[in-house]
Amino acid sequence: MYVFFPSGLTWLGWRLSFLKRYDQAIDQYRRALELDSTFVPAHWQLGLAYEQKTMYVQAIAEFHTAMTLSGRSPLYTASLAHAYAMVGDRSEVRKLLDELNEVSKRRYVPSYQIAVVYAGLDEKDPAFKLLENAYAERSGSLIYLNRDPRLKNLHSDPRFADLVRRIGLPLESQ
Repeated sequence: MYVFFPSGLTWLGWRLSFLKRYDQAIDQYRRALELDSTFVPAHWQLGLAYEQKTMYVQAIAEFHTAMTLSGRSPLYTASLAHAYAMVGDRSEVRKLLDELNEVSKRRYVPSYQIAVVYAGLDEKDPAFKLLENAYAERSGSLIYLNRDPRLKNLHSDPRFADLVRRIGLPLESQ
């Protein structure tokens, strides 16, 4: 008999998400949350999977839960802002961006995550400025740059290919 822990189920879901098998990933995240309803990474990953299935109401709910349980971690706050961008709620996006800007005065807020929000708003110049900041910060998140579906709308811009090349990643299509 195998014993699964929320982290193992979430990791499995994450791998399934990379394969774009979102329904199976969602099942794993839900199983993880059955074991521990406060496991923040499972809420976050579940929100990401819902987003890819354009299930934005569910995504927003999961990101809100992750943000609340984490004490408003910038990662989860930015993810919630991105989901609001995807449904066109610019007012909520701006409120969350203002919050992240205030937080950045006291502690580190990952540029990559804020770039994702601007990509969701289809504001490419600020998105690329923040991705360049992430590059200068040597952000570990950049290893997902060419695989992150939230940045798909940036792929056709020559700045994207240049950044992917400088990082040393293969240029992949989504």
